[in-house]
Amino acid sequence: MEDKYLQGTSKPKLQLLLLMALFVLPYALSHLGILSDPNNTNTDNLSIDESASLIYDSFSLSVYISAYLLIPYSMISIYCYILARNTHINRQYPPPGAEVVFKTKVIKDKKALHHAYALYFFSAIMLLNGMAKLGASIYMLYFIKDTLNAI
Repeated sequence: MEDKYLQGTSKPKLQLLLLMALFVLPYALSHLGILSDPNNTNTDNLSIDESASLIYDSFSLSVYISAYLLIPYSMISIYCYILARNTHINRQYPPPGAEVVFKTKVIKDKKALHHAYALYFFSAIMLLNGMAKLGASIYMLYFIKDTLNAI
C-alpha cells in the first residue's frame, strides 16, 4: 500500500509570522522599556510613598501584560483542541481539509487517535499554563500592594 502525503503551502507560514508579530512585539517592547512611563525617569529622590506608588504601577502594568499574553496561550489551546477533535472524529491526521506547512504523511486509525489524545493533552497544558501565569501575576500584585501598605 502506497503512503499518502499532503503537499505543504506557504499560507500557514505567513499566518504564523503575523501571529508572532502581533503578540511578541508588545512583549519585547515592554521589556525594553519602550512602553513604560517616560515621566518617571528620575527615581533618585523619591519619598517612600512615591516609590511605593511607582512599584505598584509597574506591577499593575505587568498584570496587564500577563493578561495580554494569555491570549496567545488561549489561541494555541483552542487551535490544538479543534485539531484534536477533527483528528478524533475523522481518525486521520492531518484531518481532511487541513493546510500543512511541509509535505506531511497522512496517518490513519490508531496512530491518528494517539495524535488526537496528545493534542487534547497539549491543549489543556497550554491553557493551564497561561492561566497560571496570569494568576501568579495577579497574586503578586496584591502581595506587593499589601506589603507596601504595611510599610
